[in-house]
Amino acid sequence: MEAFSVSTEVRPPWKVITVEGEVDFDTVDAFHSIVEAAVYQAPPRLLFDLTGVTFIDSHGVDVVLDAYRDLGATASRYAD
Repeated sequence: MEAFSVSTEVRPPWKVITVEGEVDFDTVDAFHSIVEAAVYQAPPRLLFDLTGVTFIDSHGVDVVLDAYRDLGATASRYAD
């Protein structure tokens, strides 16, 4: 198994989440924790850099899709 890492960096107007290695059942909890925290922190725009990902299973894809949905819900609350 390849080494897994996930990090965040703010590059206005984006919060960039960089992932390397395999995103699967064994690593998805760490990935989810970082992404979930990023969704609720400024800036409210996420960019995923997945160029270093060698494999992503449905658990990892779900994390990305959940972030997309959560950001949409967050944005609609502040639109008024």
